Amino acid sequence: MKPLRIIQQLNLALAFAFIVGCTFQYQEGRKLEEKGRFEEAAIAYQSASNEDPDNEEILEALQRTNIKLAEENIQRYKNFLDQKQFQKAYRRLEAALIQNPASIELKSEQSHWHKILIAGKIMFHFDRLQANIRLADEMQLQILINSPSGQVLTANISNETGIFFIEDLLYHTDLQKISLYSINAIGLKLEQISDKQRIKKEFQNFVNFSGLLFEGSTGKLNIPSETPLRRILAHRIQLIDLHSPNIPPWFPPRLIRYSLQFQGDEILVVTSERTEFIPDILYFNNVQQRTFIDFGVYQLTLNPQSLEWSINKVPYTSPAEDYFPQFSKNFALSPYFFYRDGAYRYLKK
Repeated sequence: MKPLRIIQQLNLALAFAFIVGCTFQYQEGRKLEEKGRFEEAAIAYQSASNEDPDNEEILEALQRTNIKLAEENIQRYKNFLDQKQFQKAYRRLEAALIQNPASIELKSEQSHWHKILIAGKIMFHFDRLQANIRLADEMQLQILINSPSGQVLTANISNETGIFFIEDLLYHTDLQKISLYSINAIGLKLEQISDKQRIKKEFQNFVNFSGLLFEGSTGKLNIPSETPLRRILAHRIQLIDLHSPNIPPWFPPRLIRYSLQFQGDEILVVTSERTEFIPDILYFNNVQQRTFIDFGVYQLTLNPQSLEWSINKVPYTSPAEDYFPQFSKNFALSPYFFYRDGAYRYLKK
């Protein structure tokens, strides 16, 4: 047999296998769609479309099934919203938008969501810590954050840098509600594995603000209009205070009452106590529905006599003390590192 004839036969065989593969995936999709198994049907149609991207019949089937799948996801989205499971709800909304990007309803619903990035840095002095955790198999420094939604967020603290961060989502919110984040506790998550391979988990509080009592807010913050997009990094020089006094350590009481007064570009914290539980600054970007909440830098120290932990804010007396330049190198979080509408400082009244 001549080489040219062999090549022609091989090409025909490959073309036949290609057509059979496309047809099989498409027919499988049809069967699954008829049974209402839209997610599996969409996978089959997508496989067929990958093999034959110009086939209009397959593309129509894929589009039809994706719209059905989007309807299922939007129903799950609404159920999660009712249960106030915002992270799960938003993931369903994102999936529905991928499946049906032309939906005006879905685009309108997405406009109600605001993304929040919360970050800061914790510096520890572990003079007596090893004696307290010698039996632990695993340990992770963590900070717990109160969210305006009523949930408590948990962020890991890097053992190398002391930096923590976590993202949150708020639905149908405004700037004054976004300003209500606060520290719940700072401590150590411990895990111990028993002889029977059972895992015992424990959270050891170092600093506990879980007794915070928020008594409300008054006033209003200014939100400028038609402002340009600005880089947070360029704003940080304004936080340097060359004459900042040394702040003594603080052992927080169990119950702290506080309220907020919104005044222009300042968030005034009204309390008889210190305000380490409150962020330093809030960078608001309403146009892009993002906010960066900066808690600043904290020093935690263990008293060797009382075995109590103290906390105090570390003021920036030079750019080197600011953690943000290092943190802003996290490319995955870069959309948060710009603000448009304002930089709002928290101050004790």
